[in-house]
Amino acid sequence: ETFPRHEGLLDGITPIDGIPDEAFSATLASLADMAVGCLIKGGVSMSQSLEGFLSRNTQYNASRACLMLVGSVAIALSRYSPPPQQTSNVNIVRLCEESERLPTEVTWPVSSLMKMSVVRNCLPETLLLLNATISNELRWRAPRSRGLATEARPSLGLFLSLVEIILESADESTRLLLDMVDDETGKVYWWSIEDDAKLALCMVSIRGRHVMLLEPEVRAWLLVHMKREIYSTAEARHIEADPELSSELLKEVISGVFGNAGCDLVIKLETYLNETSESPTCYRQSMDVLKGLLGPSNGMLDFDTLIAGLLLLIRRGRSWGHSTGVSTQTLLNAVCDLAGRRTSDEPIFVFDSATVMRQCALCNNVQAAAFLVGGKNGLVLECSDLLLASLRSMDMKTAENA
Repeated sequence: ETFPRHEGLLDGITPIDGIPDEAFSATLASLADMAVGCLIKGGVSMSQSLEGFLSRNTQYNASRACLMLVGSVAIALSRYSPPPQQTSNVNIVRLCEESERLPTEVTWPVSSLMKMSVVRNCLPETLLLLNATISNELRWRAPRSRGLATEARPSLGLFLSLVEIILESADESTRLLLDMVDDETGKVYWWSIEDDAKLALCMVSIRGRHVMLLEPEVRAWLLVHMKREIYSTAEARHIEADPELSSELLKEVISGVFGNAGCDLVIKLETYLNETSESPTCYRQSMDVLKGLLGPSNGMLDFDTLIAGLLLLIRRGRSWGHSTGVSTQTLLNAVCDLAGRRTSDEPIFVFDSATVMRQCALCNNVQAAAFLVGGKNGLVLECSDLLLASLRSMDMKTAENA
């Protein structure tokens, strides 16, 4: 009467008295498998006990437990009815912020499955099973039949919850997820999802790191789209009201790049400003402060992504998003100055200086180009830009000669 939900949990378990020694290990394995089945049958109320058992016990059959949990995942998701969500013509950043993550009552089989797969070293096999069972939910994609959507698209909250649980399980899970091949399209994971799903994944933060931005195909895709935005902006006579990469997304990406380098620039700036009594009086002093804060992370910074994102924000007249007293142009100048310098540390990302320089030219950002060039030529460009800003009637050639 007290535990009606657990009725029948112990069905099939018999005493182990009188079992010969040679059969004892097999009996223990059988009992362990029964225990796993009973705990899975207990649902969310016994999920913590299940995770503890799966983490500590070595007798149960990992393959059998994996199959049972994958089946539980499919059942739990089939019973889940997400709230209606407007996805068309909605900013993807706002959509991600408003999307509710799945309750534990739905996600517990996935959490237990991923923890078991890490402990028993069967993560690749587990992801293959999930890919075959819930491929549409893992891709935020409507089920298809002969090329036409037959059902509604899964909720964004469901998609993000599943991906976050997978990525949190182990460091190698990001690479394993991206290497999964979609049976429907024959493409690997990143190229089997829509662009809005890609943008949502770019913003996923796992323990303070935007892990997707570290992967080569994700970074390459993002840089191509940033480059397209810069070229489009340069050719257009006006700024698009609804660009493909929103300013909010660019701010999130920039913050993610700093976080991936182990540098929370906002916190460092706030700490510096609280500890010092003198505020910078010109942009050069502010740049020196920024370079001092970013210097230790220099080799881990993705300069291509940072510079492209900051150029677009400046072009749109948008701040980099934090009230630290540092302008977006000053931050861009500091980043370009660091990017143009050699360091003793081997950089994680190859810096494409030629492409970045062209992007600065397309955005008419002479200061950024000047700090990328560096040296005497860079100083001439910087001074020329200051002259042009103060004397509107002067052209660049005259400013350079002056």
